[in-house]
Amino acid sequence: ELTSSACFWHGLKMGYQTTDLIAALLFATIVMPHVAQGTEAFSPEERNAMIRKRMKGASLIASGLLMVSYIGLCWISAHYAPLLDKSVPPEGILHQIAVVILGSWGGLVASTAVFLACLTTAISLAAVFSSYLKQDLPFLKFGDKGALLFTLGLTAALANLGFSGIVRFWGPLLEALYPA
Repeated sequence: ELTSSACFWHGLKMGYQTTDLIAALLFATIVMPHVAQGTEAFSPEERNAMIRKRMKGASLIASGLLMVSYIGLCWISAHYAPLLDKSVPPEGILHQIAVVILGSWGGLVASTAVFLACLTTAISLAAVFSSYLKQDLPFLKFGDKGALLFTLGLTAALANLGFSGIVRFWGPLLEALYPA
């Protein structure tokens, strides 16, 4: 049987394989124009300094909140692991923990919140990535609809790998990229 400490470290390592950092790089293209607002009247040096200061502050807040979220999830998982059905696949553990802690209605609310958070992220990333394909890779010759359809098709293909397939695919790549 695994100890709470072993569960915590396993969850932390598996959470390390999320694509949050890659998504953050894509979301930066949405955030940057807003961060630069109101700096047009300044010299280029002052403008860059203001933008850097704003980005550092936003990055610290976002990374701090994300860190608290993941540490909290790891802690909850580690402490409730003995109560969980071991046959549940990894993608069902969060729902199972929510049901154990909050009951069936709480589990439904938590699952709905996770679904909506994932949906809004997926919509935003699809828009940013399709825009990137169209604007920054002009040799692919995508129009607006073509870039979005390609993005959604690629997303559907990856989603059909299932959670374990995605982890097998992305895991080694993310373990190499994140430290860099």
